[in-house]
Amino acid sequence: AQRVSSVRPECTDGSHIRKAQSVSKDFLKPPTTLREKTFRTMEDPAYSRLAKVISVILMTVILVSTVCFVLESEVQTCSPHGGPCAGFLEFEPWAKFFYVVEWISVIIFTLEYCVRIGTCPSRYRFLTSALNFVDLVAWLPFWVIEGLNDPPYSAPSLDKTTTPGFGFVRAIRLIRVFRVFKFGKYSIGIRM
Repeated sequence: AQRVSSVRPECTDGSHIRKAQSVSKDFLKPPTTLREKTFRTMEDPAYSRLAKVISVILMTVILVSTVCFVLESEVQTCSPHGGPCAGFLEFEPWAKFFYVVEWISVIIFTLEYCVRIGTCPSRYRFLTSALNFVDLVAWLPFWVIEGLNDPPYSAPSLDKTTTPGFGFVRAIRLIRVFRVFKFGKYSIGIRM
């Protein structure tokens, strides 16, 4: 009886180990400290059951916040000079609903980012990663824009004035749509 090997041919020459080492040396050794275990939990959905649960929650928050971000542009706003209204969603209750969803998602994204940067083995590698930059842009403009509004962090209203001169910060929010690229990272780990 011939024995069938379960090892893939491309894995027998050691090239997969060299690739893994070049990608991240941090994931080759088992984590020993609470900091390493926390980082692995936040970064690798295949690490544990808790990591998978966190990944599913983050994927859900990414999806919900992205859909709300898109639909937020369809909330009815009327010209102060009596012109036509734009948008198909009534201002009440949708503007406040999207604002609450935004608050919840920004708090989750901020906490996740802080935990990941606080536990990462190399802050330089973390800060120079493109996806981590997208994560930062997912929540930082919210705190800047809302902090500069008058009054700060207030709920939306039709007569609320926004801070002038910060249109570029609002435009940066469009980069948040790139958070959907994280689906690849989370879904690969969840399938394992």
